[in-house]
Amino acid sequence: MADTVCMKAPHPDLHIPETLAAFRKATGLGVCVRPLSAYWWTSPPLLDGDDLLHTTPFCLQTKVHAMDACKRECAANLVSGEKEPYIRTCHAAGSEIRVPVVYHGQRVLLGFIGPFALSGHEIPDLRCVDDAELQHLRQMARIFQGFLADCHRRLEAFHLAAGDRHRPGIEAFLHHRIAHNPSLTDLGDYLGLSPNRVRHLVKERTGKTFSELKDQVRLSVIQHLLTQTACSMAEIASQTGFPDPNYFCRYFKLKSGVTPTAYRTQSTTEHDLA
Repeated sequence: MADTVCMKAPHPDLHIPETLAAFRKATGLGVCVRPLSAYWWTSPPLLDGDDLLHTTPFCLQTKVHAMDACKRECAANLVSGEKEPYIRTCHAAGSEIRVPVVYHGQRVLLGFIGPFALSGHEIPDLRCVDDAELQHLRQMARIFQGFLADCHRRLEAFHLAAGDRHRPGIEAFLHHRIAHNPSLTDLGDYLGLSPNRVRHLVKERTGKTFSELKDQVRLSVIQHLLTQTACSMAEIASQTGFPDPNYFCRYFKLKSGVTPTAYRTQSTTEHDLA
């Protein structure tokens, strides 16, 4: 099996786990994030398991009985178009504030504060939030959104400033935009160059055609998500530019020789034996 590729350059110390812990203490609720940009997939990791997953007792118990519904809920989060924090009530009647981070017109991160019960709704294992506290949580969500947006800006600047002027820019662009299946023209617009010049530049700097490089980046992102996250196949498909999860599975098997499920299982087994 090919080694999983992720961004291994040292990253700036953003104090993200400590800040998320501070938000949990300030709100008394669960706080986690779902990265949608490869800038956040670094080695060593910026986030640990509790920062990435809904791990409150209510969520864990819900997943025991309704994991498929939870996966559908997660997949829907990825395509929602909101740009400001908003309240969403899940299939299990728990509410949370979802905090999207949009950068250059693309959603790069989604934060979560909750779950809780809205005023007038009594739900076991959830704290009931009245209107005054809900207003406070909305204010906290806007602060949280600003913090996450600043972290993303700093991560992008850090990666684009490292090394050769064009190669990191090319590869970072593909990592960042892979969910939108970027074209050669898109890359040209990003670098301020004509498509023809970009075609030659990619070959010159990487030794690969644009299509080959995009496939390499896409596979590295897929491999990372399969081995380092608990994302469902539908979520991974959406994050790597495949509207159809079935086509995503066929693509991955064609390129790697195994199905995504087999790749994840094999990686888990190798990790356990290491």
